[in-house]
Amino acid sequence: MPVPAHERVACGALLARYGDPRPGVCELPPAMVELPGGSFVIGLTAAELKRLPEDERSYFSDATNEVAVQIADFELARYPVTNGQYRRFMDADGYDPAAPWWDEAARIWLARDDTATEGLEAWQQRQHKHQPEFWDDETFGSVRPNYPLVGVSWYEATAFCRWLTQQLDDGYEYMVPSEAEWEYAVRGSTRRMYPWGNDELDVERANYSQKYGFTTLAVGCFPLGATPEGVLDLAGNVWEWTRSAYRAYPYDPADGREDGADPAQKRFTLRGGSWAIRPINRRAAYRDPHPPDNHNRDVGFRLARRPPRVKT
Repeated sequence: MPVPAHERVACGALLARYGDPRPGVCELPPAMVELPGGSFVIGLTAAELKRLPEDERSYFSDATNEVAVQIADFELARYPVTNGQYRRFMDADGYDPAAPWWDEAARIWLARDDTATEGLEAWQQRQHKHQPEFWDDETFGSVRPNYPLVGVSWYEATAFCRWLTQQLDDGYEYMVPSEAEWEYAVRGSTRRMYPWGNDELDVERANYSQKYGFTTLAVGCFPLGATPEGVLDLAGNVWEWTRSAYRAYPYDPADGREDGADPAQKRFTLRGGSWAIRPINRRAAYRDPHPPDNHNRDVGFRLARRPPRVKT
């Protein structure tokens, strides 16, 4: 029987202070899990939607779908990117706007004067331009290297992936997962409602609704919440960016939603929910669209990887 989650949470906080020895938590490369591809119906079919309680159906009105999408073999990180891993990027002068991992759209975002730009919400306005927004926060930031990174925009997540591909030079291309890959990892071929299956959410499986306070927690504290393949923290703790622009289903990866072009004109799909969000948002099919400059204190990301495509 696994150690109770509240004890693991306490141990994770101690490891944040004294060093977390788990492979792929604070160091790079990250711990990865191989996932064989297959045909997958993303979202909820009409029959699945009908089985939900009537008062829950509206939450999934944008997730109805009957058309399968083909998922190629890929690997997904066992945990979200942690503060310790992101520190490597920062130590490598990661926020140098001239570096090749920042594209033109990201450089425009880096250079933007938020105080002079009209129409920005509070969660789009930055106090810092050379680090994640909550990097110096004792609750969320760098003093907790084994906690998931938060306060990071889609631009920063994408730049980190490009940097890591170049830095490791290990034959893989690192990226944030697509929306289809993310949901496929959660649900598998059995179409689970949650990463662990269809049993309802509880405090032994995930960090949600501030059950453990207002903070994110050290990654990997909820082994009962893992997928059968061993991917953890896919429900709760932090929202996770995907590389997919938010568009209606059916899901077509060739229609431009995954190409990242003109990101400032798009909203990208967040998945997984966070420590602050209620249980219904933890279900695998739930989608949340946000502009790429969202950097809330409950938004992070996870890595996927695949061998680089061979140019013809």
